[in-house]
Amino acid sequence: MDRAEILKQAEQFFFKAMLRGWVFMGQRTGANEITVDKEGFSNFFFMDVDKGAFLLHDRWIVGADGRSVGTTMIWCLDSPNALVWFMSYGGQYEKKAIPLVKMALRRSYGLRNFYGGRGSQQTKFKGMLYLNTPKTPRFDNFSGLERVLVDSTGQSLGFHRYHGMSLI
Repeated sequence: MDRAEILKQAEQFFFKAMLRGWVFMGQRTGANEITVDKEGFSNFFFMDVDKGAFLLHDRWIVGADGRSVGTTMIWCLDSPNALVWFMSYGGQYEKKAIPLVKMALRRSYGLRNFYGGRGSQQTKFKGMLYLNTPKTPRFDNFSGLERVLVDSTGQSLGFHRYHGMSLI
């Protein structure tokens, strides 16, 4: 496979895997379990061999003060275990904002729309507004800022900065 084909397949794999990760709403069993390692990081692994062999690892940690940081990586196992893509993110959300963040991410992943690996550009829910402003929304090179605000006042309920790129 050439670079363009690997990245095209990796992007489709990203959506499939992420819908089973942190944003997943069902009961977790087997292939969609999230484990916690000895350092306190939550880990989600997903592998698919339908179209090429890809492995995704999403790893994050939430500090005592509520700030979080994480990294998502994708390997193409058909290209001698090559790491082909990564995303890094970090920030902080009030607990009441998290359902909206998950909803925005689920929506964009389900529609297979890449907005910097995060949610659609705008989503409203229960008086809150999710905004995502990617500087560059391409799968192979992206960065941006997502925020949740009180819709009526503009008060911040949190944010995450993110960036990532292809490594091939």
